[in-house]
Amino acid sequence: MSTAAAQRFELLECDAVIRLSRKVAPDLGGNFRRCPYCAGRIAVHFESWTRKDDGTWAAEWAKADCLTEPSERSRKFDDWMKQHSYMPYVYWLPLEQALTRWVNKHYRFNIRGRKGYAEDQEPEVEIATVS
Repeated sequence: MSTAAAQRFELLECDAVIRLSRKVAPDLGGNFRRCPYCAGRIAVHFESWTRKDDGTWAAEWAKADCLTEPSERSRKFDDWMKQHSYMPYVYWLPLEQALTRWVNKHYRFNIRGRKGYAEDQEPEVEIATVS
């Protein structure tokens, strides 16, 4: 990796967990650290990646999930699902786009050192918010 890239991005292994808070992500607006439906904590995982010239991986898309989701067997699940799936392109899409941009501004993910690494394998990284 070039010196410029090393100074600009923090390189993380694919199993890293980034815990978002005001301290960790002061440049990420507070609205993007909470669920757009209930203001609960969120977890984010990445569903697609782009390999960069230096061999690292950048997130291509982020998928955010609300951590308040009850068990599917819970009586609360149907109501929760109705609330949290209403107009996702209005509520989840801007959140996921902002998280993808923020992560790519600060991080790259390296899968070469991963046990069982395969050239066509995609990394698994999760971001979880903290209160």
